[in-house]
Amino acid sequence: VYSNTSQTEEETWIYFQAVDVDGDAGFTSARKLVMNNVNDPPVVATSVGVADYSPGDVLVVDPEIEVTDVDDDTLVGASVQITTGFVEGDDILGFTAAGSVTGLFDAVAGSLDLWGDSTVLDYRAVLRSVTYESTNPNPIPGSLQLAFQVFDPTAGSNSAIREIEITNQILFEDGFESGDTLQWSGGTGVGIDSWWTLN
Repeated sequence: VYSNTSQTEEETWIYFQAVDVDGDAGFTSARKLVMNNVNDPPVVATSVGVADYSPGDVLVVDPEIEVTDVDDDTLVGASVQITTGFVEGDDILGFTAAGSVTGLFDAVAGSLDLWGDSTVLDYRAVLRSVTYESTNPNPIPGSLQLAFQVFDPTAGSNSAIREIEITNQILFEDGFESGDTLQWSGGTGVGIDSWWTLN
């Protein structure tokens, strides 16, 4: 039985030699093995926990995200997609370039697309720099989910999720804050948002 843990070796030779009971060696024969290497896709791992966002912040989404590829030193692309909670026109993703990696944020689709042949470490640095911000000074409290994925020359990685929790305490002109209880005695209608309680 032969096994090889190398991810890049293309061929090897195995040599056989017979030895008789007296210890005398016989002839030697060789067998050439040609490796059929199978690509292992890259892997992305986001940090445990939730990232908290407050209005006006520019949040670094996951400064400890990990990117690995056991058989490729170079990646060709990556994407960061807001999969849930995206608000078109409000939500923005940014990044800091590294190596040959460049990219563009699609404000309609909520997707940051990155490309360029560059090292695994360059892509890790770029993904660690990804930022989120909302241009809305009073975003609705809730959660967003971002999916991170990278690509080597032949395969894409898993989709790793990072959650952002938006917290917001909205101040109203009459002094009410988010979470307050409003008293209403009937008559003129009152506009009620989903996080108010009306008695």
